[in-house]
Amino acid sequence: MSPLPERDPLALLRRWSAAFAESATALPASAQPAPAETLIAFQLAGSAAFIDLAWLDEILPVGAITRIPQVQPWMRGVANVRGKLLPVVDGALFLGSPSGPARQQRILVIGTEDCSAGLIVDRVDGLRRLPHDAFVAAERLAEGPLKRYAAGGLNDPGRGLVPLLAPALLFDDPGFRDASLRDTRSPATS
Repeated sequence: MSPLPERDPLALLRRWSAAFAESATALPASAQPAPAETLIAFQLAGSAAFIDLAWLDEILPVGAITRIPQVQPWMRGVANVRGKLLPVVDGALFLGSPSGPARQQRILVIGTEDCSAGLIVDRVDGLRRLPHDAFVAAERLAEGPLKRYAAGGLNDPGRGLVPLLAPALLFDDPGFRDASLRDTRSPATS
């Protein structure tokens, strides 16, 4: 005759846990997974870049954007994203480069605790998992359009040292925060 089934679920779980612990074996030291970061790879202003998923809310196709008068050309306007107005910036134009092909462009919805924006990038290349030791300090990055807004870089096999975009650095730039066109005419000539 088989024993009666365990009636106390916690006792049953404890018994299973003990049985699994007895039969478990550790991975060999060489097989331990290296800590890795999951990042989004993208192209902006002709340069490869990464963004940490922690800074990214979502990726959208470039859709309906409402223009705003009297703003810099790189400020494309605002978009209604699930009932919230989101400022949308053409990242390439902001960095002083021409925009990429419209059919490949995407909007990265990036944000910090106090600010968010849609950043139009030339294209999104997908997810990458890179080990923590692939990270290098920003000082080691080559000069390029994104260096000023990079928290550092990552050694990506096949792509070299790629900047890691830090939205907080972008949002702290007074030129980014003030997209209004300045009227250069003096009050006497208006």
